[in-house]
Amino acid sequence: MFLGKNIFVRGLGAGAQDFVDRDASDRELKAVMLRHLAARTSAAKADRGQIVAVLSPTPGDESRDLGVNIGCALASARPNDGVILIDLSLPASDAGIALGLDLQYCVSDAVKEISRLDRALLDGALARCPRSGLYVLPLARHGDDEGWAVDMQDLRALLEILQSLYEVVVIDCGPFSRNEDVIGLPGANAVFFLSCNQRFTSIKAAGELLRSVRAARSSSIDPVVAIHEFAPTLTPGFDEIRVALGAGAAVRLSARWAELADSVNRGVPLALAGPSDYADELKRCLAALDLLPDGQPAGAAEPQMRVWARKLMGILP
Repeated sequence: MFLGKNIFVRGLGAGAQDFVDRDASDRELKAVMLRHLAARTSAAKADRGQIVAVLSPTPGDESRDLGVNIGCALASARPNDGVILIDLSLPASDAGIALGLDLQYCVSDAVKEISRLDRALLDGALARCPRSGLYVLPLARHGDDEGWAVDMQDLRALLEILQSLYEVVVIDCGPFSRNEDVIGLPGANAVFFLSCNQRFTSIKAAGELLRSVRAARSSSIDPVVAIHEFAPTLTPGFDEIRVALGAGAAVRLSARWAELADSVNRGVPLALAGPSDYADELKRCLAALDLLPDGQPAGAAEPQMRVWARKLMGILP
């Protein structure tokens, strides 16, 4: 006991910041290591790494490609910055399918190498969208039925490190959108998007999830509700859904279901497919949230011919 106290005092004098008992379990040793890795990376670049979390109210929601579109919009607007998408989709990565990427490096691989992660290692290992420059880190690759499970403490430490290495970290929470630990994972300054569409089942689920997020993150900014209008001439529409949900902030994403399906099948998300109502509104929303770099336009004025065309097609009232 006396010897142990002398060692403790000597360690303090030498500048030690923490101690681990020599009989500590592997899990205790790992917890200390992860805590200090996270603290080191956070302190190194505390002003970097904006987090954007995307929540889906139902597992099979048609609007679940929102995370990919946000990631691509941000990455293409910040060609000199690093933007990474953590895709928690199961059983396979939705982002990998939507972007046509061959995903080889996943979350469990990053956790195993967490003590030596840096931009050089990640940039060489991660799949990257050639059109936008978006890096993708999936939870599962090709419908893996095992090997994707990650401890929440490991995921938290990994997120801290990625936040220090990349300008923006987008988390597509997928089937974990209702998990309180995942909802609480991003810091207080994180931006949350919650997707919804015109189906009553989606609206009901979105309302329940919105209440859960508000309860779990009472001191944080209210989530932005992204309302997908697949049929703009039908009810309920954007305004009715926004009022029903009591959304403090909302963005209208107008795109026919066929357009979204085609964009996924071609491997070209709407955010990269050229001018559209969907892409324009999404970029305006991101600019309003200060997620686009300084000087990036929130969206150019729509050509008058396109406005008339949309009215003739019945897309606008």
